[in-house]
Amino acid sequence: MFIEVYTIPIHDWNLPTEKLKVPKNRRLISVEGINIKYSTKSPNRAEIRLKDGKELTVVGSYDDIVERIINLGETSHIMKRLDD
Repeated sequence: MFIEVYTIPIHDWNLPTEKLKVPKNRRLISVEGINIKYSTKSPNRAEIRLKDGKELTVVGSYDDIVERIINLGETSHIMKRLDD
């Protein structure tokens, strides 16, 4: 399963959220093996460590990202049941 996130380039850290949500910052990442934590830099940002060790700072709080992953799992589970 994958989620879409908007990464934050280091030089654009202080930009408002709406200016960061542009196509060049958009990424599709696998939720398998990721580690999410609160950002120490801003309450509206989360830090994600990918399975390969690479770290991304993304738009959205820790709670926002976790909720999206939970919803993704629930939706996937429902869709699988509909296929049966």
